[in-house]
Amino acid sequence: MKMLGISGKRGSGKSLLAKYLNNYGFTTVSLANDLKQRCVIDFGLKEEQVYGVQKEYASGYVRTDGNPLTARDIMIRCGVYYRSIDPLFWCKKLKLETDSVIDDIRFINEIKYFKELGAKFIRIERAPELNVYKAALDDLS
Repeated sequence: MKMLGISGKRGSGKSLLAKYLNNYGFTTVSLANDLKQRCVIDFGLKEEQVYGVQKEYASGYVRTDGNPLTARDIMIRCGVYYRSIDPLFWCKKLKLETDSVIDDIRFINEIKYFKELGAKFIRIERAPELNVYKAALDDLS
């Protein structure tokens, strides 16, 4: 089984590259799929808020200071919570049964985990002016 991990900032083209690699026998898997489904169920987010461009829009929830939380903010907070209990929580949830491309590697410990399983890695960079997302990149992922 071949395994490839893709990392890069949001909007850099990770999922686009993974989709392209599907043409070469890879199956795309995402660490964030379980997280996104939990946010749909637990917080009532819509599919377009967790999988589409509405990630950056106000979700209906607000921060303690009264400013709106985006769907992305909620997903980041939820992901951080689970990783605070088990840093590899999302990695361990992933089921890898075929040649796979993981389109959302975000942290060094994730790279180490999948490297031990034989994965190779690609880092994608994109010029900020070409990125569809214009909000500040201010979270650890």
